[in-house]
Amino acid sequence: MVRSGQPKRFEEEYSGHWFDVSMYPVSSEQGKVTRLAICAREITKQKKAEEKLLQALRQAQEADLLKSQFLANMSHEIRTPLNAITGLTTLLMLQPDLDEEKRKGYLKNVKHSAESLLAMINAILGLAKIESGTMGPNPVEFHFHDFIESLRNRYQQQMEAKRLRFFLDMQPDVPESLIGDPVLLEQVINNLLGNAYKFTEQGSVRLGVTVSRRKKETLTLQFEVHDTGIGIPPEQQDKVFQAFFQVDGSTTREQQGTGLGLSIARESVRLMGGKIWMESRPKVGTTFFFTCTMKMPRPPAAK
Repeated sequence: MVRSGQPKRFEEEYSGHWFDVSMYPVSSEQGKVTRLAICAREITKQKKAEEKLLQALRQAQEADLLKSQFLANMSHEIRTPLNAITGLTTLLMLQPDLDEEKRKGYLKNVKHSAESLLAMINAILGLAKIESGTMGPNPVEFHFHDFIESLRNRYQQQMEAKRLRFFLDMQPDVPESLIGDPVLLEQVINNLLGNAYKFTEQGSVRLGVTVSRRKKETLTLQFEVHDTGIGIPPEQQDKVFQAFFQVDGSTTREQQGTGLGLSIARESVRLMGGKIWMESRPKVGTTFFFTCTMKMPRPPAAK
């Protein structure tokens, strides 16, 4: 019961709580209503549970819509390279007397179309592994500096072909050898550098590697992939890591993307004990950050 002088205290104590309130008139012996009986039952837990269910329902509906849009886009994405492969191989079979230059051109286009199709299939299979829970890390000892140098050499040629500047900024305190999953790590870096390459027409792309935390047997690395590309609108930045989400269906289709890469990258980073986030400004550029935790190899035993 709330007595005179208590409303303010009651409001402060129960702010943010939900109550189911019922009021009943109380009559005197003469039948005149003299008082009101008030019954209040707190239903805060019930309301919070309802809100969670509604939120889950909205998320499920949004995911279902995104999946439908993705399947519609994929029907185009898959048919395009398949049609190219079928058409070009038919031409090669029907024109055995093609000159060497044309034959090489046809074969090059067949190879490019097959690689595009394989990338899409790998992305879909990667998502299936995530949803089934069968995707897991496989830590091994590997030479980290050689790993990064290999990535630098691969992307250096691609960037130069597009007249982009490519920078590698690895801090000197990053160990030469580490114990981790180089396959998962390469998958994440390839995805981020691949996106930076596709959506940057001029300027530069930079890969940065730093040690953000070091312990006795483990250390956490932070990676940055920065580009001067088209950027991502603010209203869409919180959705880029969702499966099936594409910032711009027409742009992604033009760039032969699937809309799955960042979702898979997020899960790969999680499996490596890290997190991933981004900063972006439209027409200025985008920076993706992610961390991962690795073990330090034990020094060789003294003989």
